[in-house]
Amino acid sequence: MHNLFLGNLAHHIWNILGIDTDAQPPGKEYIKPHTTEEQQEQLDTAISAVKKGSKSSLMHLRRGYIVSLATADNVAPAVMIAKDPHHGDKANNSKSLYVDALIEWYEINPGAKIRCPKVFPSPTIDLSTAWGKKAKRIILHKGILQEVWLDMAKTRIPSWLNCAPANFGSASHGKTKADQWRTVCLINLTTIQLFGLGAVKTNNNHATQHLAECLRSFGPVHAWWAFPFEWFNGMIQKTGTNRQLSGQVELSFMKSFCRGSNLRALLLRDELPEAIQDYQSIAQEYFGTDFRGTLHHNLQAMARSADRFFPVLGKGKIITLPASQYASLISRLNQTSDTICYQPYNQPLEGAHCVHVEPRAETRRVIKLNGDNFTPAWRHVGNSQILLCATPLELEGSLAHATQIQKILVHSCPGLGRSSISETFFVVRLYRELDAAQIPLDPYRIFHALIAQLCIDDLEPEELIVSSTDIISHFTSCSIEIEGLKEQCRVVLSLNRVYIDSL
Repeated sequence: MHNLFLGNLAHHIWNILGIDTDAQPPGKEYIKPHTTEEQQEQLDTAISAVKKGSKSSLMHLRRGYIVSLATADNVAPAVMIAKDPHHGDKANNSKSLYVDALIEWYEINPGAKIRCPKVFPSPTIDLSTAWGKKAKRIILHKGILQEVWLDMAKTRIPSWLNCAPANFGSASHGKTKADQWRTVCLINLTTIQLFGLGAVKTNNNHATQHLAECLRSFGPVHAWWAFPFEWFNGMIQKTGTNRQLSGQVELSFMKSFCRGSNLRALLLRDELPEAIQDYQSIAQEYFGTDFRGTLHHNLQAMARSADRFFPVLGKGKIITLPASQYASLISRLNQTSDTICYQPYNQPLEGAHCVHVEPRAETRRVIKLNGDNFTPAWRHVGNSQILLCATPLELEGSLAHATQIQKILVHSCPGLGRSSISETFFVVRLYRELDAAQIPLDPYRIFHALIAQLCIDDLEPEELIVSSTDIISHFTSCSIEIEGLKEQCRVVLSLNRVYIDSL
């Protein structure tokens, strides 16, 4: 994970794309870069001013031209030490000292040939430093980052994803973690091409090219990645040591870890002594499982149970389904069953394999799927955004349909004989899709590996009932305006990594 997210993604953001919250958009810089011709004009003016002994004319020029001219003619200014009680003494190399040195040098050597420094081949602000460092391209400048921050505020993501810092790119948010790099690069910056041709410049880039070979040789990455070590390193770094590094700290860490693990195992047991039963709820709240992040989410995704969906503890409210939802439920039940014919409760059964469908269901606020929360939109919009298979819904268009969960229902109905079948269903509304004339205006569909597309930022009025087996995955989305489309759109980005891995 660190090879991909911290090694590659962070490297490309910082070094390939370039990011600087202080850099202004091209043409809007506080100090305008000078072209090659403008640089030469400035240098000619400086040479003329030196010959005339005009200090005021030299002071009107940028420091870079003065320093470059002095360096080209081997003129060193007088060194003055500035007293700084907070940061210590340091040399003062102000522009005025270089100007004084140049004028004094020419007065001592009248008529001497003044060597003109070489201009920089591309626009630059400071000629004295342009040749001494590699010009760094800044694509993610302040203007782009401000747009990114606005989009990040509008983006809806499920709760199992770690949100990136709201002011990503600024030093004020501290160190960006690997999971946050994942969210930034794979979700918030999906419209930017991160990897360019010929960009293999680091060990991490090279190691990435051998990931397929490593997976075939060593199996799933969870068995051999270094994330647990990094995790514990982060915990240790936050722990005060009081400068005791003679073996006492290590022993204290081990004892505390064992005590905490034993206490957690004890308090989370099903059967506790009556005297400490009240502490179980406190322990569950304190040790509560956080499924956000790569490690936790991936492990839960692999730990598939017999029942993929199970409700969070707590009884829901019993409701009677409206006629339209009741009809949609019966239709969905009949689609998934080859042996039972489901009929409305107010109609006589038509055969031995027919059963009545209960018109009532129990609502749920949260349903878990392999550790991920699925909720109605009123509870958490990010957890309510799901992609549905098109085939079971008998819908046309794209392979997957973006929908929003309105209700979660647990419905029970009799099977053949005396058996009872309980299933989880979702009342959803579909996002309106682009019509045939609008699809060519979707800039995301040409990037097939991105698994993203546009839809209209509005929900269909009809409510459908779908089964848990119809769900592909969560998706993230962000509202956007597209030139040529009059209606507000929403970018839908699939989070289905199984489909991504199969590309």
